[in-house]
Amino acid sequence: MDQIEKMQTARLTKHGQKQVVLRCGFKGRKKAGKKAGKLADKALKRGVAHGETEGVLNEYLSMLYLKYKKANNLRIFDRKVFIFDKDTLITVLFLPPELIFAYEAAQRAKNLSIVDQEKGIAS
Repeated sequence: MDQIEKMQTARLTKHGQKQVVLRCGFKGRKKAGKKAGKLADKALKRGVAHGETEGVLNEYLSMLYLKYKKANNLRIFDRKVFIFDKDTLITVLFLPPELIFAYEAAQRAKNLSIVDQEKGIAS
């Protein structure tokens, strides 16, 4: 179990929660906060990390890392970039359309790695 799996839950700044609601299409203000928190948790636990990317996708995340100086944990989940400071969500950005194919390839590779770990196969 890696370090992210051991973390409790993602915390959200007010801006982070607002961006999740806005960019992920949650409606109904009462439950939007809960949904935003659950989605941030999923992104933190199951999203593709900066270190799991390569090529142009890695370059894009490196650029975001340098832009958001406080951010030290970038995750791509559901075609969106979740920018965290440790486990606190700062903001959410749309993944540029030209990087979606690279993201999906990285997600498939991560999923295969997880399946191999569960089966006990060394990578």
